[in-house]
Order: sequence, then structure tokens, then C-alpha cells
Amino acid sequence: MFRESWLKCRVADGAFPSEFVVLGNSSQGRVFSFFASREMLRFDDALPLRGEIEALVRVHLLLTSGDLSLISLPVVPLESSQTVTVPSNQLVAA
Repeated sequence: MFRESWLKCRVADGAFPSEFVVLGNSSQGRVFSFFASREMLRFDDALPLRGEIEALVRVHLLLTSGDLSLISLPVVPLESSQTVTVPSNQLVAA
């Protein structure tokens, strides 16, 4: 079945204290973004004011072929569908 994994991403503060903007890159180099709660994310550093930091977001790994992986994001991005193809080296085992 599907395996839980973590996707390397960048996060910034969202509009509300309990949400964050998640920014990721597809295998085609397109940026996708969505809002996520803290429970979906892993990061250690404090967010700088109006800045971004490196983080991990929980995803489901659907399929891997060569150096590409098809994942399901926890939330539908603003620019694309909930499934995205990313380079496999952007994933970290859960």
C-alpha cells in the first residue's frame, strides 16, 4: 500500500498563527504551495519574520520509478493536483 514519507520543502508563516505556507518543487521544476498545520510539518528552527526555512512535510509515497517518485500531498496545492512527481532525493523515510 502507500508508505508515509517526508518531503523536503520550505515553510513560511501563514495568515493565521496555526498555519504555515509550504513550498515545494516538482520534478519539472514547478513550485507548488499549500497551507498546512504544524502537525504535518517537521522543523527545528524558529521562523524568521517574513522569511522561509527548510522543513519536512508528511506525504504518502505512491510509486517510485528510477529517480522520480509520485507522492500524494496532505492538502491540495493552490496550483496543481494533490498528486505530484518529485525527485526521489527530496524524500526522507518516515
